Amino acid sequence: MGGWDCKLQNRISEILLYEYLINESRESRPQKRYIGGSYVEGSEMEGSDHDQMFIYPNVIVTTKSSIIGPVRNGNIVFLMCHENSRACFTQLRYIEKDEMYENENQLNPLKCLAEKEDGHRYLSSRKYAKAQLSRLKSHINFPKDDLKFVKNSPCASYKSGVLMHDNVFPLECSDWPQVAAEWETRARRFEWPDEKLRNAVVNTKCSLVPIGNPASEYNVRKFEWRISFLLGERQLMWSLNQSQYFCFILLKKLKKHFIDPGHKDIISSFILKTTLFWELEETKLDTWNDKTLIEKVQSCLNR
Repeated sequence: MGGWDCKLQNRISEILLYEYLINESRESRPQKRYIGGSYVEGSEMEGSDHDQMFIYPNVIVTTKSSIIGPVRNGNIVFLMCHENSRACFTQLRYIEKDEMYENENQLNPLKCLAEKEDGHRYLSSRKYAKAQLSRLKSHINFPKDDLKFVKNSPCASYKSGVLMHDNVFPLECSDWPQVAAEWETRARRFEWPDEKLRNAVVNTKCSLVPIGNPASEYNVRKFEWRISFLLGERQLMWSLNQSQYFCFILLKKLKKHFIDPGHKDIISSFILKTTLFWELEETKLDTWNDKTLIEKVQSCLNR
């Protein structure tokens, strides 16, 4: 195993060990914590954000009304409803008759409900996003004088010096959403991702983060949640070989030095990552090597 492979495996082991230790000692911290972003990918650069995801227990989202009973079991349950929402966005209808959830150690989503025209109550992503930012402010236990708190897309964030710390408190989905079913089952011309990797991604399930589609009307957008596959994306990134990984790094460097100075918000790292995944699906694995690196970068840019 080469130097790069050792570095990647050490990074993965470090992250998984940290998450295991902190999530197995949750008596004082009821939420599960996961690391995301460039640190997980090994692509952090100067000024990169620090990303963390906190998933609370006892709150479940499901895609199927037929399994509400089995997943209820003391949980607050929300049902995904895709009416009027575009792909990868959904609205969360509250399933009535749950007991009022009172836990001072976590956000109470039942305080963020709002009734819609159909007579059902839905979880407002707008209210929830404000609540998670308020919670972050109240639970930072070090001096806040030099901190700037902001809502950064779906995240509740604070800036310390030049570093932005992004924290998101998503809701966990109990099953794989229909909108992603085609990704799991579609025929692929080449070897990536193979069946084992696809199964690993599906087993991570997904989560819902509090932000609506900017193209939606306001009355729809304030109820919309984006479907996030952060843990699945980690599995895909960790499967990359050295040349594939270096392709991603070069794409990020090009963005940082040539796009960000004048158009910082035009292209995100997520778009670059998705473009790389697209390129990987449509090329043979044996065409990825050091000699073809520049060619692969150009191909990604052309997409």
